[in-house]
Amino acid sequence: MDLSEKLIQLGFSHNQAIVYKALIEIGQCKAQAIIKKTNLHRNIVYEALEVLVEKHLAFKTTKGGVALFQLSDANTLVQDAKSQLTAAQEVAHEINSLRQESTHEIKLYEGVEGLKSHRYKILDDIKKSPEGGELLVLGVHSKANQEPLESFWEKFHHKRAAEHIPARMLFPTDIDYTVQKRNKIPFTKVRLLPQQMKNPSSIDIWKDQVAFMLYDIEPFIIAIKNQTLANSFREYFEMLWGQDTSVITGLEALKKLRYQKLRALKKGDQFSVLWGNYEPGTEKELFPFFKAFHKERVEEGVRLQYLGFEKDRDLLMQEMQYAGDPELKISELKFSDTYNESPMQIEIYPDSVVLFYWAQGEKAVAVDIRRREIRGAMKLYFDALWKQDTQLISGRENVEQLIFRKLDEMKKGDTYYVYGGQYGEKNPEHFFQFFCEYQKKKNKLGIRLQMIGFEDVRKQLLEEVRSGDPKLELSKVRFLDQELLTPSLTIIYPKSALLILWDYDEALAIETTRESARQMLLKHFQSLWKIAKK
Repeated sequence: MDLSEKLIQLGFSHNQAIVYKALIEIGQCKAQAIIKKTNLHRNIVYEALEVLVEKHLAFKTTKGGVALFQLSDANTLVQDAKSQLTAAQEVAHEINSLRQESTHEIKLYEGVEGLKSHRYKILDDIKKSPEGGELLVLGVHSKANQEPLESFWEKFHHKRAAEHIPARMLFPTDIDYTVQKRNKIPFTKVRLLPQQMKNPSSIDIWKDQVAFMLYDIEPFIIAIKNQTLANSFREYFEMLWGQDTSVITGLEALKKLRYQKLRALKKGDQFSVLWGNYEPGTEKELFPFFKAFHKERVEEGVRLQYLGFEKDRDLLMQEMQYAGDPELKISELKFSDTYNESPMQIEIYPDSVVLFYWAQGEKAVAVDIRRREIRGAMKLYFDALWKQDTQLISGRENVEQLIFRKLDEMKKGDTYYVYGGQYGEKNPEHFFQFFCEYQKKKNKLGIRLQMIGFEDVRKQLLEEVRSGDPKLELSKVRFLDQELLTPSLTIIYPKSALLILWDYDEALAIETTRESARQMLLKHFQSLWKIAKK
């Protein structure tokens, strides 16, 4: 047995043992040295160090404003073990005293028929009780969800629901596929146990009774009637049920968590995603996963609000295309380059918030927060960003892509309005070619244009417009005297407006979806249109 295994026997978690062992080997050091040696995520290392310091197994000093960590005397382990032994002896004494004071009754059930009798007896016990009650189920073996038992569970839970008997169940993560199915049954709530908890048996808790359900070739149930025992297990269940934060590690576990969250939703429900992001190098593995995820989401009719980075627009559109929602009927996407880059992806569900750090293998980490006030605060933050009606776009390529996307947002027969603007002195040939291609696309889509230009560029402007609309069938162009020239180009769309300052690579655009601002710009255009010349 190596040192790490011995440390785990003493009560260390797996990660704490790794960090403790690294401190032995390195000596006094910064946290960064431990992160480098163990290859653990920085959050995991800091969390382990915090626990070791709290238990006085390590101590922290500060030198030049930098935190240094060092092991305490190893005899602290012995003192800690002696304290645990003393506590265990006191608990054992208390349990033995309770046993002497209490009475209990034990029943055994064997086989599938015995299991059915046991579960139906629970319903009878609760129905006969004047104060009613609920069934608590802690853990379940994977064999319990296979036929012929799965058919029985469906029948049993629907009968229970019909009799208005509530049930709460905690399932291990390796059988999460049943959570969605059970949660659809009235008077039923199902949650998942922490990732590290594996329970080979199922424990039923009701009234003054506890039953342990074991699975080998056939089910075997030990039911004990004892109020003290039932209260103890009920308290344990409530502690696990009330845990409002879980840390999940490993890429496969994160994928499973995301599907669990999706499958807990029903048609018409909506969740929000902020800053979709992942570690470089994981694209090949994650892109197929995201496509399959959204395909299931669309098939189940679950709505999405996605607020991400402009650089990810094409990938998201590919995912929506694959998922069967190319027209974004149940997927709302917004993109911007004005957000600060974040390594985390934040997902907001009706009852929780999940912070995903998408990375390869065990480096991937998620924090699942089921605290109502935190979820509410994150939703308010998301909504504030979502409702922002004005954003800044910088860089010529970004502005040009934006202008083309705006054409795609309109439908055949829509009209947009353009006035003002000048290219600047840098590379006018590029802008001429760009707007010729733009006009061709506009005409191909059947979109109408009203434009006000200036007399000194009449020839060039008409040439650009006619490159896509030779007979000006979809385009109306008028001109103003040069004295009224404005430095910005204004484009007014059916649902938004753009103000653009061209300076080649340093181009800048302001986009607004505020309707009052759009209407003001449109009125200004209409007043200029009246005095402009054909």
